[in-house]
Amino acid sequence: MRILNYFEVLKEKEQFPQGKTNINIFKLFEQLPEAAFACGYLSPAGKQRKHWHKTGMDIFIIKEGEGILHTADVDKMSETASNFENHSVKAGDIYYIGTYQVHALENSGDIPLIWLNIAPISHGQSDIFFI
Repeated sequence: MRILNYFEVLKEKEQFPQGKTNINIFKLFEQLPEAAFACGYLSPAGKQRKHWHKTGMDIFIIKEGEGILHTADVDKMSETASNFENHSVKAGDIYYIGTYQVHALENSGDIPLIWLNIAPISHGQSDIFFI
């Protein structure tokens, strides 16, 4: 068992170069090689590429800013997306994304959109599919 302080971890790890989009991924607990804790950053008007995963779910916490969460459903057989939707998100919102669900954030505000994410480490490596 290990207890970490959220604020101390972020102070140490959350460093973003200037640019439209940046996702800083680091392991929260070294004992859990299959899990990652990520911090994401979008400059005003910045957008993520729409993507989805076949395994594991993503848990997101919007830390700062506001934006639009783009989602869609992916058919497991054809791997095509349908039922596209847009959802407003803001600081303090928490949500999860399941398997075979397209997701991408877009910054709709005047300040950076910063979020925290807990997901399988494979989501940033072999289990990411773009549309």
